[in-house]
Amino acid sequence: MAARKTLIIDPGTGMAGDMFAAALISLGASAEEVAGVMERAGSRIGKASVRAEKAEPEQDSGFRLAIELEKNDEHLPSGVAKRLLEQCLQEENIAKPYAEFARRALQIIIEAEREAHSLGNLDAGNLEITAVGIAHTPYKTKAPYQAKKTDGADFYIQIFPEFAEGLWQLDTFSHIYILSYLHRSQGYSLSVT
Repeated sequence: MAARKTLIIDPGTGMAGDMFAAALISLGASAEEVAGVMERAGSRIGKASVRAEKAEPEQDSGFRLAIELEKNDEHLPSGVAKRLLEQCLQEENIAKPYAEFARRALQIIIEAEREAHSLGNLDAGNLEITAVGIAHTPYKTKAPYQAKKTDGADFYIQIFPEFAEGLWQLDTFSHIYILSYLHRSQGYSLSVT
């Protein structure tokens, strides 16, 4: 008697959808059908291409998915994601246990995103800042606490030519925020009086 293959997955462990789909294919689900469902679902949020490939072509070691997705928007609101998921589940006639898995996995992702953004705990590594220009003031040593424009004083920001396009229609804004790096500072204090 042939051994029966079993797959038990708890989405709380963090298994991604592509890993889950590849595991289903390895257990005998049609690679074309699984990749097709994922590609049709992905096409709802942008340009999508999904291909199932042998992980080790010369061996029978399972599958991996080659996924290319160009999203139309950077951020997909949770309500929209849930609505799109439900539409996909209905249109593809996904069986109840898999549909429940998909709903639970999406909810875990939404909660993780919400927590990461609310706590500021986005592990993005080191932050790299690129200067877009240089601020010029009449001050040669220490600037006053609140600078005041005096007659004849030069206050301006020189934008580097490669970033000049970002100034297009700036005159239509009522306010702009300028972040500056005080590269000549002689030190700082974390407390302010």
